[in-house]
Amino acid sequence: MAFSPAAFKSSLSKAGGGARPSLFKVEINSSMAGVAGLTSTEAILVKSAALPASNIAPLAVNYAGRAYKWQGFRTYDLWNVTVINDENFSIRNKMMEWMRKLSGTMEGERTAVYGDPSAEGTWIDGEAIVTQMGVGGKSKQKYKFYNLWPTELGEIAVDWSNDAIEEYTIGFAYDYWSQGSDTSSANNIPPSMRSDFRLKDNIVLLQKATSILPNIYAFKYKWDKFTTHIGVMAQELLDTGYSSAVHKDSNGFYSVDYSKFRLPFGKISKI
Repeated sequence: MAFSPAAFKSSLSKAGGGARPSLFKVEINSSMAGVAGLTSTEAILVKSAALPASNIAPLAVNYAGRAYKWQGFRTYDLWNVTVINDENFSIRNKMMEWMRKLSGTMEGERTAVYGDPSAEGTWIDGEAIVTQMGVGGKSKQKYKFYNLWPTELGEIAVDWSNDAIEEYTIGFAYDYWSQGSDTSSANNIPPSMRSDFRLKDNIVLLQKATSILPNIYAFKYKWDKFTTHIGVMAQELLDTGYSSAVHKDSNGFYSVDYSKFRLPFGKISKI
């Protein structure tokens, strides 16, 4: 096939002309009481971030003198952002307060306010969304990070000979991410509708399955240790008449469209 610049440009234009790394926006929110997420004005100061990687660690299994690769744990690297520092240090101060809430004051003191993960009855983890924008200004893809918290707050260099605006990095740990477009319902189902048993703790069977209903459970989500929910386990529905209510996201987690059950599933208590 002969090289054709026109064919290349035509093919690229069909996909929107190529995604641009400079066209993105970031949202970072904390669920901890007393620690606010970034405002829309502050979020603009996040000058760089990253769309997350997907890693499955290879597990070596020895057999007959050779090591064969088997799939191991799924792992998630830190999510790093670079922030332009304003003179009020607004984002940096929020991150420092968040970290004090997690692990105590700088001098090591722990109180009911600083260093107690269950302080004030609110779980500590947050979430973030990084959105890839198109050249026309529309949202193209969204990546959402769950159970997120700051683990590294970078230093800021000061120098008499430097006239640049200060910048610093923040490293966030998180448990997993999901991905989808604005029109991808399977990937953008809210966490409260996620019914994969791998995302749940304290699972208790309330009612065994009948001819018309699946097993009904009480449970807590791993990102909210204080709220009890009533619902189903998505995996149990895959081979039933309710399989059409089950969705699978890009990370392999299952969600359920509870509207198809016509029952009042949801939160039942807050401890």
